[in-house]
Amino acid sequence: MSDYDFSGRTLNQRYDLKRKIGAGAFATVYIAHDLRMFKRKVAIKVLNPERRLNPGNVDRFIQEVKVAAKLDGPYRDRVVKIIDQGRCDVAQPPLLYLVMEHVDGVTLQSLLRPTGPEQPRQPLPWTQAVSIVRELLKALGTLHDCGVVHRDIKPGNCILEQRPDGDFLKLLDLGIVKVLPGFEMSGDHPRTQPEFVLGTPRYMAPEQFGGPVSDPRVDLYSAGIMLYEFLTGDVPARWYEQPGAAHPYEPVPPSQCNPTGNIPPALDALVLQAIAFEPHRRFASAAVFAQALAELLHAGAPARGRDRLRSAPTPAALPTPAAAVAVRVVPDLHATADDSGGGVGPWLRWWTIVSTSSTAMVFVFAFAALLRRAESRPTLDLESDDTPAVLETSRVRPAGLAPGPAAANTAAATPVIEAPPPVAGSPVASPSVELPAAEPSPAPAPSAGSKPPPAEPAGSAPKKARPPGPAPAEDPGELMPVRPRSTLATIEAAALRELQGKCGATPRRSVTVLVRLDAASGKLTGVEVSGAGVDAAQRQCVESRAGKAFQFTGLRERKASYNFTLSL
Repeated sequence: MSDYDFSGRTLNQRYDLKRKIGAGAFATVYIAHDLRMFKRKVAIKVLNPERRLNPGNVDRFIQEVKVAAKLDGPYRDRVVKIIDQGRCDVAQPPLLYLVMEHVDGVTLQSLLRPTGPEQPRQPLPWTQAVSIVRELLKALGTLHDCGVVHRDIKPGNCILEQRPDGDFLKLLDLGIVKVLPGFEMSGDHPRTQPEFVLGTPRYMAPEQFGGPVSDPRVDLYSAGIMLYEFLTGDVPARWYEQPGAAHPYEPVPPSQCNPTGNIPPALDALVLQAIAFEPHRRFASAAVFAQALAELLHAGAPARGRDRLRSAPTPAALPTPAAAVAVRVVPDLHATADDSGGGVGPWLRWWTIVSTSSTAMVFVFAFAALLRRAESRPTLDLESDDTPAVLETSRVRPAGLAPGPAAANTAAATPVIEAPPPVAGSPVASPSVELPAAEPSPAPAPSAGSKPPPAEPAGSAPKKARPPGPAPAEDPGELMPVRPRSTLATIEAAALRELQGKCGATPRRSVTVLVRLDAASGKLTGVEVSGAGVDAAQRQCVESRAGKAFQFTGLRERKASYNFTLSL
């Protein structure tokens, strides 16, 4: 283990090393702040300076970054992510480092020693032990599917990350992984020499002591040893302490080592199969191992036994920062509603469903009522531009209303059709309609008793006619004005103003515009532009603005096409 401590240094003016949280034979891990990412907390692994003298150690350090980058799969988040790597030449000696995501949790090694790091290990409840190993097998399945063998599975390389929705396991330290044939990346080649043995002997498979191996089942063996240790508090045998010795005996079943653990016999058989001496007797893959544990946990776990989890002491009770915290394993997905230990769970679930459905129905009915209320409101029938102009109407006078003085002189010349008498109870009488006047008839002769109008004296100036006064109150006048209609002249004038302002040239040119339109709607269907001296830009301008310039909506009778000659 290295004695170097680079806490307080800043690597490449970005990563501020705060404190050391772990150290090993090859590297040291620090908590750091990423200054470029607003002091985001990260974990930085620094290769020990004395290990840089061996090129193989440097290659293995760089390979860890490559392997982390190629991992993929549904459980990729079960393996710690490496987000950056680099080299700091300012520091003396120069440092190689890689930046990992910071995982806030507790290692499984601390979970086995709840009272302190120097105290003996204590077994876990078998349901909790099985759940933890199932989480570990998800990470191992991701590695093996990508052609990577970890070769250093142990409790110190597994951490339970704390999250609001539950804690789940993450796998650390890809320093001595082995990439299987067919999955090599550029620059990959065997790193381990035949005379070297890499790994932690307490959890290594027997074949690892004979030299480098590339069989994923060595990781499954280490997972089985960890499960045995969780159930009993210790590994099954210490045969590895005798170099070259074969496996001395079959391990004792976990239920015999921990009689008070209520370990089912089926779990004994699974553990012994996982740590079999011969690789062909073990589980074929991590998925098969995990499936066997899931079936056992679902079939044999008691209703209340799955919730008995161990809580490590608070950080104030331990001197080291790696003190354990409260640990809660993700509950089994196969658990049913009756496993909650009482009848409150089903009732609460049904009450939640009923209340949610009732609230949704209230909102639906309220929305439907708003729609009906909006549909019942009267709508305004506004006259649109496409509506034909209203025909000129004659003057309308209610029936029974005497004509004014202005209309008395023409009463005889204008016949009046009187409307029928009003119906009883009707608020307004039916009007009488005046017909247009016919040829004026001669004035009637005065009667015998009437006096003729006095004659004007000779030589007198004629009287000036008085200007017509305002219409009498009884004459309503024109009730509806006539809207002006569009003509070809007005359409051509409006189009000339629009096109001269947008498409005009200097000097002006004579342009012939052939406009085709739909006679029913008055909308343009085609435009052709021709003329001497008309260039492509002017032609394109006229064609693009013709729909706005030529407005045939107000034209009463329309043809299929029109020709206009404009000066543009």
